[in-house]
Formats: sequence, structure tokens, C-alpha cells
Amino acid sequence: MENSSSSEASVGSGMTKSIYCLRCPRGCLLQVEEEGEQIVVSGNACKLGEAFALQEIRSPRRLFTSSLCVRGGTVPVVSVMSSQPILRDDIPRWVELCRTLEVEAPVVPEMCVAKNPFGDGIDLITTWYVERDNDAENQGR
Repeated sequence: MENSSSSEASVGSGMTKSIYCLRCPRGCLLQVEEEGEQIVVSGNACKLGEAFALQEIRSPRRLFTSSLCVRGGTVPVVSVMSSQPILRDDIPRWVELCRTLEVEAPVVPEMCVAKNPFGDGIDLITTWYVERDNDAENQGR
């Protein structure tokens, strides 16, 4: 089991998976049955649930969030996120990217700190402000 929001069970030659839909506040418990190439979704109250389940089965994606070190800022780190959801399997390389990056203050929201680093059209952007620390400048830090 990969997370607490899903479970799997074999049914005949197919596979049934239960997942909670995260597309709206309702949080439907979806039943996803895979029979060869065919995927059947039930338990959804709207079409968003079906689309969510199909994406989770075929190509699960997550919005990536992390933090980066800030040089010369009033705080030592700034929060960052991917500009679009990334493939769940790519999370480790995004984590490693964040370990290698550092930004210079001042920082503003939606500042691109890594433009398309993995060739998939997804950028790493800041989510908050960090002002320049004038005291650090005067002390040569």
C-alpha cells in the first residue's frame, strides 16, 4: 500500500483499488477495477472523480513543494513549488534539485528559480516574499 488513501484487492483476474478522491471537498471513496486494458470507476458523485481515478491509475501526479536557502535575506529559507503537478515517480529528483539551489534576496512570489529543469515544461517557483537583510550587507555576510 503506497498511502493511507488507497487499498488493493484481487478480484478474479482483475484488480480492484479503493482510493479517496481529492478533487473536491466531498472526498468520495472510489472503487477502481482494472480488467486488462479496461478501467471502470464507481463511487464517484461527479465526473471529476472519474478523471481523478483514471489519472491516479495511469500517471499519478503531485504538486511538489519544498524550500530553498536564501542568501542575504531576512529569513534563511523560502518556500517553493512546481508550477504544475509532477509525476509522483519524479519527486526524488525534484528534492535533489532543491538541495542544490540557493536564491539571493529579495525574493517575490512566483519568481522562477529553475526553468524547466527536467525538460517537461514544469518550472520551480517561489511562493512567498523574502526581503533583503540590510544588516547582513553592512556586516559583509
